Amino acid sequence: MAEETQTENQGASKKKTAIMLATMLIVEAVVIVGAFFLIGSPPDVSAMSSVENIEVAEDEALIEILVLDDRLPNNKSGITYIFDTEIYIQSKKKYEDRINGE
Repeated sequence: MAEETQTENQGASKKKTAIMLATMLIVEAVVIVGAFFLIGSPPDVSAMSSVENIEVAEDEALIEILVLDDRLPNNKSGITYIFDTEIYIQSKKKYEDRINGE
């Protein structure tokens, strides 16, 4: 008899613990959802350009200069692959002659 009573008490205790845990989780969910509603959505933003047509001196303008135009092999895996390769750099117009010379 004592064992049955003890088993019933443990069962009631487990039910009480489960009910308390479920209640705490529900309260926590309500608090979190309520906080999101109170905080609200982020403000609207507009994507406007802050940079307007800026006049740049002709020598300071950026240009692209072709440095390498070649077909390069890659045979590390035992199979030779050939890749068409183009490498460009961006530079100011005033350095174009120096870069082409090198």
